[in-house]
Amino acid sequence: MLGQAIRNLLHAPKRTWLRVLVIAASCGALGQLLATRWAFGGTLVISWLGHVVSLQPDPIDTSVVIVTLVLAAVTVAELDWPTVRRQVLERQTLQAIGWSAGGLVRLVGWEALLLGLTGGFAAGVIDLAGGLVIAHRLPAGMLAAAAAAAGAGVLVSFAGAALSAVWSGRRARITC
Repeated sequence: MLGQAIRNLLHAPKRTWLRVLVIAASCGALGQLLATRWAFGGTLVISWLGHVVSLQPDPIDTSVVIVTLVLAAVTVAELDWPTVRRQVLERQTLQAIGWSAGGLVRLVGWEALLLGLTGGFAAGVIDLAGGLVIAHRLPAGMLAAAAAAAGAGVLVSFAGAALSAVWSGRRARITC
């Protein structure tokens, strides 16, 4: 099952990497917001070219990050749609040779998990690198923020897969 999911993702590598990039960017924003709150006590103060720069996230920043995550899930679903269309015949063939609907759901789940882990891991690494650049060390909250960003990557990917499945189901009923 895992091998088939990897083959499916590698079938369209540009589209796969674009989905990973969308997940990483949106989850990286979440990780930076959480790192500012958890690792730096809600206020990040640095010196930039001799000038003091202060950053304090407010509720609008949280709203923007949430909207970014929702848009990332929709974008992942939209990028997944051509792959779903291509795989409809493959999945019908798999059902014809005896694969259950649960097996197909597990296959899609493995694909979403792999995408989410890859994008979320990239976001976590970027967040940790950002923390090192800013603080020249890794405060305790940075690891938690990076882990939260990685977990959010999996959630965004699963949300995108669910949206794509709903859209493909509706479009299949419309064309029948």
